[in-house]
Amino acid sequence: MIDATEVSQLIDKIKDDIIKHVTEYPLLLGFSGGLDSTALAYVCADALGPQHVRLVHVIYGPYTYSKTLENVLKTADLLKCELTFVDMRDTQEKVLRNGPSCNRCTKKVKIAGVKRAGKDERLLTATGANLSDSWGEYGFKLMNGVYAPFLELDKSEIQAILSHYDVDRSRVKIGESVHREGCKAKHLLKMLVVPYYHGHSVCLSNEILLDILENIGFNAQLANVKIIGPLSSNIALININPLPEKDVTDEIQKRLQNIESIDEVKLVTSPLELKVLANPSIYRNPTAREHIEVGFLKRDFAQPIICHWHESTNNKLNTFHVAEYREI
Repeated sequence: MIDATEVSQLIDKIKDDIIKHVTEYPLLLGFSGGLDSTALAYVCADALGPQHVRLVHVIYGPYTYSKTLENVLKTADLLKCELTFVDMRDTQEKVLRNGPSCNRCTKKVKIAGVKRAGKDERLLTATGANLSDSWGEYGFKLMNGVYAPFLELDKSEIQAILSHYDVDRSRVKIGESVHREGCKAKHLLKMLVVPYYHGHSVCLSNEILLDILENIGFNAQLANVKIIGPLSSNIALININPLPEKDVTDEIQKRLQNIESIDEVKLVTSPLELKVLANPSIYRNPTAREHIEVGFLKRDFAQPIICHWHESTNNKLNTFHVAEYREI
């Protein structure tokens, strides 16, 4: 645990760094409404004054959780910072058409969307990226006009910053994970070829799942619906940890079975084997496969998984595609 004095000193150090780097106003802040960007918004507004900070929220249409928009609007109102929305749904669908890739989406959709809000190239774009993000692996606090004041921080330090500003943790949570949260599109574990089929299934299923859990006041450590299967079939794998009562899981499965774009629904209650197709550059690189398996797949399943990798012959697949599952 970090005591109050240490947190105060940490915040003062970050504020000094922000004042040093930000020389043109406003500072554009990529604002997702989650833990990291909310903590950064409070520190930046404290350091520069709210009138010098513009919160930029990139929206992804139906891929954005409704709870996310609530968080964004609430925080902007409390901080009295200008709030700008940038619609990047079409760009996101183009990026994910060739397979799941949060890194590409961050650069080509999220950061590009924030930069679109500022026409002056001298303006810095701030991000809440930290040690838990891929950006943290680069080790650059300032790169190509993107500034990461939290680069050297871990989650416990960021949470301590939120507590310092008396921010209720429930206000920065979507409810899909106690760890890193994001948009619904990250739960589509295959190419987003047909938005009204592949996109519709992952958007509606995940919104329904969180709505049901929120309505009964159930706090899950993990709650998502992974969409897998061949491109011609959508299989919904429901991940909830811990599991709620059977009547609740029955209701979730029933609601998801009524979604026209979903062909099969499975509540994950036992370990799974997954057949994963991969682009040759990933398949032939053990480190890349491990990064996807450990850093992207395993942490988001309610039960242990074993991945069986296969080299894909689909030259349009740039990353990976979970094609089948089998209970162990």
